[in-house]
Amino acid sequence: MTQLSSEKYNIAWFKLAEFVIRKEKERALYMYRLLVHSLPDEAFAAQLEGDLLHSFNDPKAFDCYVRAAIMYQKKGKHIEAIALYENLMIISGSQEYSLKLLSIVLNTNPVDHEYIKQVIVKVLERGTPEKNKEFIESLQALDSQAYTFAQDYTKK
Repeated sequence: MTQLSSEKYNIAWFKLAEFVIRKEKERALYMYRLLVHSLPDEAFAAQLEGDLLHSFNDPKAFDCYVRAAIMYQKKGKHIEAIALYENLMIISGSQEYSLKLLSIVLNTNPVDHEYIKQVIVKVLERGTPEKNKEFIESLQALDSQAYTFAQDYTKK
């Protein structure tokens, strides 16, 4: 891993921001490639790449976010993984990422049941009846309380 001097490191971050603001994608990605060698956390580097690509509306950002979320989850950095899965859930509308998000939340202490309910409501409000049925069935294996809440919510 190459280490930049503190001054060069700060300038590189400034230049990266400048390139993003000016919508200079290639220059921003080049600066990112230089900076990534000085970043100690691969998950953060993947998330940063996703943020850069997302700022340029590049669909490859999604894959970077998925990679970062998986790395954070493996490292036990649950808050970071939750934030990324929440972002993925919103970007994609996919119930798959909602289930991954709920799985992490259910395995953290203390479990935030109100947050779980909010996620379930968001998913059910966006989904089709067929997708919602699949989602609720998946919840059954994940958590009985979440499953019961989802069933009751769809009956309203």
